[in-house]
Amino acid sequence: MKLTSFDNNKRFIFIIIALLLIPYILYAHGTKYEIYKDGVVGVKAMFHSGNPMIKARALIFRPGETEFCNELTSDRNGIICFAPDKPGLWIIQVRDKTGHGMRINLKVDESMTASPKQQGAVTGLSLLQKIVMTACLLWGLVGTALYFKGRQGR
Repeated sequence: MKLTSFDNNKRFIFIIIALLLIPYILYAHGTKYEIYKDGVVGVKAMFHSGNPMIKARALIFRPGETEFCNELTSDRNGIICFAPDKPGLWIIQVRDKTGHGMRINLKVDESMTASPKQQGAVTGLSLLQKIVMTACLLWGLVGTALYFKGRQGR
């Protein structure tokens, strides 16, 4: 069976659409957070889209400890609140039921307060990693296509 020009055009358009979707797919697991202080420390855990991580499990680790001291669940706004009892670097690990998660390193000073408002993104992958992954995927696709194209001539 010989492919027509029309079939090749459809295949080309499909490949272009797939390549345009790769960055979106790679960034789909991004998360971000905001930190507030108001007597207690509140962490708002969100997906990259801004939607809150509802009922996400949060483990709170005191400075210098490897066992968590508290296990909390985020509310309907994605907020987790706790009161630090000693200064240092507190670690908050947040994970929702679908596997999305983040690790937040929160520095608490001597007055038991975190900075007034911090925010950050925890994407899991840097831009360079995403570029390398996309290039490797493309290399694999091209290599596989060339392999099968070479076998058709035999």
